[in-house]
Parts: sequence; structure tokens; C-alpha cells
Amino acid sequence: MVMLQHDHIARFVGVAWNTPSDLCIVAEFLPGGDVRALLQRYLSEGRPEGFSPEKIKIALHVAHALM
Repeated sequence: MVMLQHDHIARFVGVAWNTPSDLCIVAEFLPGGDVRALLQRYLSEGRPEGFSPEKIKIALHVAHALM
């Protein structure tokens, strides 16, 4: 199994299931939520869409984590 550890990636804990078609990934709890929730919160707050410095920072963290 490949190990992936990075400050900007939630830690993979394991997998759980009730049936083979009901599979879920168990990951580290992150109090800030996921990227989708963050972007939805930005939209609800009326922040402009597009390339803000914060969004670019998030994208760079993801890119560095995947390298």
C-alpha cells in the first residue's frame, strides 16, 4: 500500500462498508471542512468567483501535496 503524508491532505484512516456496494472512506476529521464546503461558503458570503489569492493558495497546496 502506498503511503501519502502531507500537511495539506487529510489523513486516510481506513475503509468501512455494510455491503460491497455501500463503501465509504474514513478520513481524518478536519474542523474547517472540505474544499467544496469552503467554496460554497465563499459563494454564500458573496465573495467573487474566479481566481482569488485564497483559492490560488488552496490550489497550490493541493498541487504540492500531489507531487
